[in-house]
Amino acid sequence: MYTLGIGGGFGHDASSCLLKDGELIAFAEEERLIRVKLAYRAAPAQSVLYCVRRAGISLADVDAVAFGWDPALDPDLAVLRETAKSLMDAPALRQLRPSEIVYLPHHDCHAAMAVVASDYAADAVLVMDGRGETGSSTIYHARGLDLNPVLSVDVLDSLGSFYSAATRFAGFGRGGEGKLMGLAAYSDPAAAEPVRGFKLSDDGITALLPADRSPASATERHNQTRSGWFQLFANTIGGARETPVPAPDPFDLLAADDHLPPSPWPDFALAVQNELERVVDHLVGLAIALTGAKHLALSGGVALNCSANGSLRRRLGPRLSVHALVGDAGTAIGAAALQQHRHGIDVHPVRHAYLGPQWSDDELRACLEQLGCGWREPSDLAAALAAELADGRVVGWFQGAAEAGPRALGHRSILAAPNRTGIAHTVNRLKRRERWRPFAPSARSEDAVALFDVAEAPYMLEATEASADARLAVPEIIHRDGTSRLHVPQPQTSGRFTDLLDQMKTSTGHGVVLNTSFNIGPEPIVCTPVDAVRSFFGSTLDVLTMGPFVVTKSDRRSRR
Repeated sequence: MYTLGIGGGFGHDASSCLLKDGELIAFAEEERLIRVKLAYRAAPAQSVLYCVRRAGISLADVDAVAFGWDPALDPDLAVLRETAKSLMDAPALRQLRPSEIVYLPHHDCHAAMAVVASDYAADAVLVMDGRGETGSSTIYHARGLDLNPVLSVDVLDSLGSFYSAATRFAGFGRGGEGKLMGLAAYSDPAAAEPVRGFKLSDDGITALLPADRSPASATERHNQTRSGWFQLFANTIGGARETPVPAPDPFDLLAADDHLPPSPWPDFALAVQNELERVVDHLVGLAIALTGAKHLALSGGVALNCSANGSLRRRLGPRLSVHALVGDAGTAIGAAALQQHRHGIDVHPVRHAYLGPQWSDDELRACLEQLGCGWREPSDLAAALAAELADGRVVGWFQGAAEAGPRALGHRSILAAPNRTGIAHTVNRLKRRERWRPFAPSARSEDAVALFDVAEAPYMLEATEASADARLAVPEIIHRDGTSRLHVPQPQTSGRFTDLLDQMKTSTGHGVVLNTSFNIGPEPIVCTPVDAVRSFFGSTLDVLTMGPFVVTKSDRRSRR
């Protein structure tokens, strides 16, 4: 039985997947294919076509379509109906006429993805995001994919909306939550005026907003929140501003001697981060108390907050799971899994994040020839690239299947040597990012233990305390607060990347690289070989490696 899962119906993170008799055959995020960050308001037509082609079937072979949202739960939320209709009516998908079309609650799909990604270890799931159809956070007691919701938080009390509104209020715009989180490290904790946005209770959380709680639709209640949060923030830091400050120009920030946003924004960022962590900690405590959970999984967009996740990891240890697809793109897999589970089909665990499009070495060679690129094929790729990195060059790295989710995990990455003074600033300029934003390390397990006292971190989603040795050895990937968003690749799925880390150990003494997503400016992470070549020649990247091939700008049209 083929089930097509569709995610991202809330206007962002559109995605598709295909399950065949419980096995994930294909997955793709629409943004990577249409080259529009987060694919706002896009129905995932291109990712649907990719999935069926990857499976070697036609659209007519699809038995069921499962959407990761249910328009009937909030008829006022038009984007849910519109996204589903635009997908099913797309001319390119005329042959898609499944015998079954199901619409599943959004948070159920988040929770199902978390259970499948935890290898069915999770017996409780906490979903926290901007909103589902009617709720913003939900606690589930899980017995496999049999999900029992035990607590739901209304959309008016959304923790995700709180953080998103703070991000916009600080001038970072839509999708800039990571900037706010990174900026918090530059505050003096003693100077940060607390933001108290929520009342915590045994019944959940309540937003401290002057909002109308009369029985309106969920969408009407949700729409009240932003102006309320703006007013609360303005009251906290002074002034009476009800709209966000203009977004800062990254190029101005890069050129400025004082490269941080001026006071009070670092203090504001820390205050907001502290409140988020206070509320997350409370919800986690409720999840454990209400379910008796031995193993808790997180999902939803709030679970992308690495600082909060790191704090939880220190508290819960291996009892916590945070998977790569906590965002809305993951609801495609969750929806398909639930639909097949309800038909009595055992759904296989999803044990890694390398789920996206991939190309063989022969296909990569053909692409380079077609594009007129010269290349060389070193006998020892890892040694050749480690030498480039050790010499201070910045490398575009394109290998294997694309990562699912927003983090680069060694398949679509920009790499640099983390012991080279100033290399983080160089990479920030190359990527056209504000210079105060931090970078993550990828490390061999042995080096992760030695430098961070952590052995496993497959998804780069948790802030980890760096040791004194790490601050000396790899300073360019240590954030201002002494943490790093560590990634420890799994050797069985990382191939050439693991080889590179081994060679970095030989070359530099530490099997660690600075690893950031392979994208320039506002574009999504590169997906295809053409994307990688275009980004390479359109940026100041020094070296590009694709499969076994190495391209430099001097190699162009002169094959070696």
